[in-house]
Amino acid sequence: MHTVLSSHTVKMPRGPCTTVLAVAIAAILSGCSDTSPPVQPDVSASQPELKVAMPDSQAEQLLAQLQQLNQSGQSTRALALASEHLQRYPDTPELNHALGVLHAQRDDFVSAKPHFEAEIDKNPAHFGSLMGLAMSHDRLGEHEPALTRVRQALALRSDDSTALSLLGQTLAQLGELPEALDVLEQAARQRNNAGDWSTLGQLLRRTGETGQAIEAFEKALELNPRHAVSLLNLGQLLSRHGDRVRGEAMLEQHRELSLLNDRIDHLQRSARLEGATAANHAALANALLQAGDMQGSEQAYRAALAIDPDFPPAAIGLSALLIEQGRISEATQWAVVAVMVAPQDMQSHFVLGMTRLLKGDFDAAEKAFADSRDRGQWGADAYIHVARALLQAGAGERAAQALAQARRINPDHPDISEIETRLEIP
Repeated sequence: MHTVLSSHTVKMPRGPCTTVLAVAIAAILSGCSDTSPPVQPDVSASQPELKVAMPDSQAEQLLAQLQQLNQSGQSTRALALASEHLQRYPDTPELNHALGVLHAQRDDFVSAKPHFEAEIDKNPAHFGSLMGLAMSHDRLGEHEPALTRVRQALALRSDDSTALSLLGQTLAQLGELPEALDVLEQAARQRNNAGDWSTLGQLLRRTGETGQAIEAFEKALELNPRHAVSLLNLGQLLSRHGDRVRGEAMLEQHRELSLLNDRIDHLQRSARLEGATAANHAALANALLQAGDMQGSEQAYRAALAIDPDFPPAAIGLSALLIEQGRISEATQWAVVAVMVAPQDMQSHFVLGMTRLLKGDFDAAEKAFADSRDRGQWGADAYIHVARALLQAGAGERAAQALAQARRINPDHPDISEIETRLEIP
């Protein structure tokens, strides 16, 4: 579950997208929870009597602090801080909701439920806690109470697509298939994400609507070509209904992706452990990037840097990711950090060169690239990245020179012909 701690909107997990440069950097770099003890409240006899609710301004500051801790990978610290303040100020609005979210993000839905319930007791119209409680019931297999709560949430926001999606899934679990199909199709068309189309496809397959199920899985894979559940289902359906070659290829892709997802699950658990290091979070960031989750990868890199601002793999990886997103000024800052803390690392000079190039400073870029080559041998991919960036910057002649270097190293590189076409090289 991913949400803003003080928000009344609970969002479903991430939606992936693709990268080129950042994935390559992450592949080379491959192979946090805060460890501070929770602050104990002073319960001495001299302590003045405490109010049951914090002042609004103080509560807002606390929620912002919890959000910051959570986003930097210090969820254990955030839990301890929130629990301490809830004990002292039990009637503070939003605090139970924040604790529910923190527990749910750690897949501890048993602990999350009473906090969402407590927030609802204070405010029966708290949409975020109604959704959080519905999701918690659903994850624990308690589908009847999940249905009750999600209907209460929809009574507040009838057009909320996340609530509609959860309603459809819950109805399907309870065997209410016709209504579930209607609701899931509405959610899929409204949100247009891979998860909703895949869920709809699974239900259509379950009801024997093979043709419609294939269409739904196709739409899911158009939005996210690496959606594991859709790859598996569509691969099975195609293999059984006339397109065996394509179906088997999808099933093989699903097997590879499943191994990556298993690794991500393991790395996520490791990053939540007390004493997790910057290396734990950077490894998670690299794996998430390989899976196409740029948002999750950026959060993990930043969590690593919150623990150790001078951790080279995180600085290099974050810079490469920001370059891929076109956020060049911010990428430059982290590239400079990378060179300062890892002056002998070829990748740190490479990302610095890419930021200089994309700013149009070709001389500074070439100096950084030369420094990078002095520290290690470039492969064809490095020259391909440089050629693309030069082409983007309008430096066609320089791009052709970089492409020639890539062809010399690997004449069969799959990206060469595409760049040659853009350069109009015969």
